[in-house]
Amino acid sequence: METDRGRRFQTKTDVAVDSIRALVLDGELTPRRSFTYRHLAERLGMSQTPIREAVRQLEAEGLLRSEPHKGVTVTELADLSIEEAQDLYLVRMILEREAARLAAANITDTQRQQLREAREAMEASIVGGEQDNVRRLHGQWHFEVHRASGSPYLTTLCAAAWNRFPWEAVWVVPGRIDRSMEQHREIEAAVLEGDPDRAAKLMENHVETGRDTVLKHMRAEQVDTGRRP
Repeated sequence: METDRGRRFQTKTDVAVDSIRALVLDGELTPRRSFTYRHLAERLGMSQTPIREAVRQLEAEGLLRSEPHKGVTVTELADLSIEEAQDLYLVRMILEREAARLAAANITDTQRQQLREAREAMEASIVGGEQDNVRRLHGQWHFEVHRASGSPYLTTLCAAAWNRFPWEAVWVVPGRIDRSMEQHREIEAAVLEGDPDRAAKLMENHVETGRDTVLKHMRAEQVDTGRRP
């Protein structure tokens, strides 16, 4: 009998954190556009207390930036230094590599179906030009791998590292989506075939490819804007 090993009791703050992350992944909350605690509270149907706690947590993770009298904004690619991006990708590589390894050994039948559905829905959204859905489903596919690891602690750490990065900005990098989807299919096959070492290696390569592509883009942007790399 299957158990949902990745789930835990959620406080109101936990729900607010997950909901705000979803708004970012859906593209409803974007960089360079400020929003208030009141706006988020009304949007999510919650009081401002858990919203404030959630924003503090997401700011500590680096997903959001909060400034007095200016409101809250989503972190964008330009807000990260080359060194910060490299460090973040190193953390992601270590965590997600092990999540894929464990997922190949522990994934349940229900999780198998959820993983496939997330990937298929993302491919359909790419064909349909539904960019907001692509961002959301890209995150969902990775989160399904994290949850399939069977380790709630690892799942939480992966989410923290994942949500630190401004994914909206990453998708402007030419060719990233097509290569990412090809790698998703390879990783998914290894996980579903129960091959932990191959799944781990493919996930490591996936994160490294993303790192190399994004860092190249960041360096080019710095040169174009006259900033020092």
